[in-house]
Amino acid sequence: MSRCVSSGPLGVADAYSWEPVTRAKHWDGLYGDRKCHGRWLRGICVYGLGDAAWLAGRRELFANKFNLTYDHLTLDCLEQRHRRRTAARRTADDFDAAFYRQLPTVVYSRKDGLLL
Repeated sequence: MSRCVSSGPLGVADAYSWEPVTRAKHWDGLYGDRKCHGRWLRGICVYGLGDAAWLAGRRELFANKFNLTYDHLTLDCLEQRHRRRTAARRTADDFDAAFYRQLPTVVYSRKDGLLL
């Protein structure tokens, strides 16, 4: 079985695939013994209320998968947290822009070819 190897700078495709930032996903076995507090559906965790704290601490911009008819409280809790943080008017110091700025998809997305 052969493994695809990135031909881009510093193995960008390989590095990015191990540093997810777009969506938080909990595939079966991805986080070792970490329990899915919702339910498993085709090998991926449909988040439950017990997953809310874990999701709140993640750096991903979105999360995948919720089922509002199965467990709406998970999304309600995260929405309430977001609303409170927005109302508190946190400063830019609370946001780690450097983390996102150094991601390969950001660094190599400039149309003029210059690095940030």
